[in-house]
Order: sequence, then C-alpha cells, then structure tokens
Amino acid sequence: MDIAHPEQANNRRKRLAIDRKFRINTTERIVHRLVNLSLDRDHQQAGSHVFAKASFAAMEVQIKSVQAMMPVISRLDLDRWRRQGQRPPCATVRTR
Repeated sequence: MDIAHPEQANNRRKRLAIDRKFRINTTERIVHRLVNLSLDRDHQQAGSHVFAKASFAAMEVQIKSVQAMMPVISRLDLDRWRRQGQRPPCATVRTR
C-alpha cells in the first residue's frame, strides 16, 4: 500500500501536533482570559503575577488529568451519579 499524497501524511502530523498543543494550551488560555477579564488595564503588572499563579494551578490540574490517562466513563454512569448528587469516582476507576 503506497501513500497517495506525501503531503497528506505531513498534514496528519501537523494536525496531531496542533491537537497536542491545543490540549495543553486550552487551560492556560481560559485562565488567561478569566484573569484579563477580572483586571483593569492599569493593574496589568500585578495581574501577570496573578496569572502566573493561576496558570501554574491550572497546569497542575492538567498534569494530574493526563497522569490519570483520562478514564473512560459511560454517559449512563455520569447521569446516575448526577441524579444521586455524587461526583464521579476516583480517576483510577475505569469503566466503559
């Protein structure tokens, strides 16, 4: 089986790289947006310190979720937990 177009493989590699960047950067972008909304223009310098702390906390959350390898939980389980007013179990529990 031959590759029809070499650029297709290249595009796929680029897409995967973009996906990886997006997963990592999304949390930081959200934090940045929230911090910028909550700050006045004249407090930008103080805000950068707040952003550094907030983005570090967000990255810690991101790292923990990646370490947990994104557990597979079915919609039925999620709905059941929501109805019972509970949170999903520990990330080490994997269900399908």
